[in-house]
Amino acid sequence: MADCSWCSIGVAWVLRGYLIARSEYLPKFVGALLVLGGLAFIARNLTIVLAPAFAGGWLLLLSIPGVLALTLWLVVKGVDVSKWEARITSDPSPER
Repeated sequence: MADCSWCSIGVAWVLRGYLIARSEYLPKFVGALLVLGGLAFIARNLTIVLAPAFAGGWLLLLSIPGVLALTLWLVVKGVDVSKWEARITSDPSPER
């Protein structure tokens, strides 16, 4: 059952993708691709545990578009700084 512990990586991808999709700093399709990749990662690791005969690396291919989209977007375009600064100035949080 040690392989099922890798499901936490898939859960982290799903959560990260959800947060990216909800934010206004990156495009929603990047978050959606990360969610898809995370679900594929979870499905692959669960099939290793529950049905090893059907476990293959093809499910991990679904995670590649999300990783590439996020990487390329951050390298080429980056975060929308104007939205970032507008949010900081419009919603002041208490200082710690």
